[in-house]
Amino acid sequence: MKVTLFTGLFAILYKTALCGQCPDMWMKFGSNCYFFATDFPGGNFWETAAFCKMFGPNAHLAEINSMAEYYFLRDTVKSLGKWPLGPWLGMIRPHSTKTTYMNPSTGKEADDPEFNEMVHNLESRVQINENCMGFDANGNGFGFWNCTHSGSPLCEIDAGVSIQGTATLILCSLAITLFSCFVNA
Repeated sequence: MKVTLFTGLFAILYKTALCGQCPDMWMKFGSNCYFFATDFPGGNFWETAAFCKMFGPNAHLAEINSMAEYYFLRDTVKSLGKWPLGPWLGMIRPHSTKTTYMNPSTGKEADDPEFNEMVHNLESRVQINENCMGFDANGNGFGFWNCTHSGSPLCEIDAGVSIQGTATLILCSLAITLFSCFVNA
């Protein structure tokens, strides 16, 4: 188990930080990688956030920052079509206010005014205890739910800064070779 966990974390680290790629079973959009945990048995908002954190210090529930990212995530959730529970997103409404949401990693709203307007239109229909954002199981609904309800994680991690040049390509190739040797040993 420790070797598997180590090799899994090593794979994530070398692919994301070193090579700017996504780990196996993750999907890339823009500069981020996403893990759609369709087989996760379900947990509340904080349990699913903790699940994502297991992938590394920069991993977290997906935070939407643009309409393009929203459409990518929505369409992917719809296309997977096998969610036992809708996936949580890493966006919350602090309890002190009823009309403002934020991405926890930045402590502010997205930079995209169109996306923010869409969320603010949703917020006018939100109940006072619905503070965590997610998709429904079919990817059709998007909104705020009670954070104690069960959902699946939709995780995000930065794909890293891909440095162009020969040295990086050699380093990535070396890391892939070492990892392959370690796994096959």
